[in-house]
Amino acid sequence: MDLGLDQKGKEMKLRKLVVCMLAVTVVAATTAAAQQMTPEEQEAMMKAMAPGEHHQHLARFAGEFEASIKWWLTPGGPAQESKGTSESTMILGGRYLQDVVKSDFAGMPFEGMGITGYDNISQQCCFAWVDNMGTGIMTATGTCSDGGKTITFEGKVSMPGVPVPVPFKEVLKWVDGTTHVLEMYMASEKGEMFKTMEATYKRVQ
Repeated sequence: MDLGLDQKGKEMKLRKLVVCMLAVTVVAATTAAAQQMTPEEQEAMMKAMAPGEHHQHLARFAGEFEASIKWWLTPGGPAQESKGTSESTMILGGRYLQDVVKSDFAGMPFEGMGITGYDNISQQCCFAWVDNMGTGIMTATGTCSDGGKTITFEGKVSMPGVPVPVPFKEVLKWVDGTTHVLEMYMASEKGEMFKTMEATYKRVQ
């Protein structure tokens, strides 16, 4: 008998049991809290939880796309170009748009993942991004305009060798059912915003 495998099996069963117990505890606590709410508070909670019009706008960007990307490292500098792919999916009951991007940057493989949502409570769009070019999580909040066709995000991101986070802006534009464009702007050393990236996404038919 392989005692090592048997011990590993026991540990896995124990971990599953702990996870199940934690899940039951969370559900029980949530149920108890909901039962103590007034009808008005329960209605407000359900409204905050439910996907709505803005989440339907996000669903426009779901699908498989091929991307043509331009990068600028300095204001007015030459553009670098690359190709990539994007697979975007509405997740968690249509509440969030998950975007997985694969490309290359300066000859190196690039892979990133973004989560875009709309917070019913703050009434703001929200965004988080991670990729293999860093170890942090870039976050931003923003607004929708043009009936959800344009989403503008603003935030700050930590950069190597820079003592304070650098302001950035992203603008996501829905052109039509087959095309959307993502533009990114970042503050230069002089504090002026300049375009650092423009990605044009074409839906794979």
